[in-house]
Amino acid sequence: MRAIRNLGLGLTLLALALSWTACAARPEPPVRPADPPAVCLADVPEPEWRGRTNGDLLAWALALREAVRRGNADKRALREWTETKKIRDEF
Repeated sequence: MRAIRNLGLGLTLLALALSWTACAARPEPPVRPADPPAVCLADVPEPEWRGRTNGDLLAWALALREAVRRGNADKRALREWTETKKIRDEF
């Protein structure tokens, strides 16, 4: 009877020891953010004007030029970020 009790205690301790090792800290897999799609990095072409008056042309051209410049600046920043991230990933 005593041998069965010792066997039960031994099996219980063995099961606890094995369950403790299952909870051991595992290294986190590296998380790498995805690069933006290539289409997001391409420059925005300036569209051609099709209007009626010179005043319309001027207002439309200035507004579009500013919008394109802002868009290209954002894309340039994304390209620079992608390049610096690639350099950091190499180290």
